[in-house]
Amino acid sequence: MDLTPSQNMKAFPAMLSSIALSYYHSSHLAEINNEDAV
Repeated sequence: MDLTPSQNMKAFPAMLSSIALSYYHSSHLAEINNEDAV
């Protein structure tokens, strides 16, 4: 499935669970853009 970069950044947290999801939010990874994430 091909996703645009913005769709990918929206879908990524949905693939995480429990501790990984907590880390994603607590480390402010949700606030960075796709170019900085890769």
